[in-house]
Amino acid sequence: MAEKIATHGTDKVTDFFMNLQVWGAPEQCYEKILDIRDRVGNDAFVGVFSYAGMPYDEAERNMRLFAREVMPALQTLGREARPAGYAAVAARQAGKELDVGLLGT
Repeated sequence: MAEKIATHGTDKVTDFFMNLQVWGAPEQCYEKILDIRDRVGNDAFVGVFSYAGMPYDEAERNMRLFAREVMPALQTLGREARPAGYAAVAARQAGKELDVGLLGT
């Protein structure tokens, strides 16, 4: 990391890491998730809604806003945008065993 900072400078390295994060208004978060998915082909997303000692109430508001405004839009995209483990949970809820070969992993 020190080599990257020495080569590119603190501002560029900071911008690089900031651009990897999903943050902003719901529409911005949705677009950022799609952008990351399109660039790297991921089919899972791990959300972190609290950082740096954020009060619990604020973190909960963030989580609820994401669930209300962003998740429904992601769910319309199909399997590739569903959270990791989604297929296993859905199969369990349907009373079926999941054939992990169907996951394509």
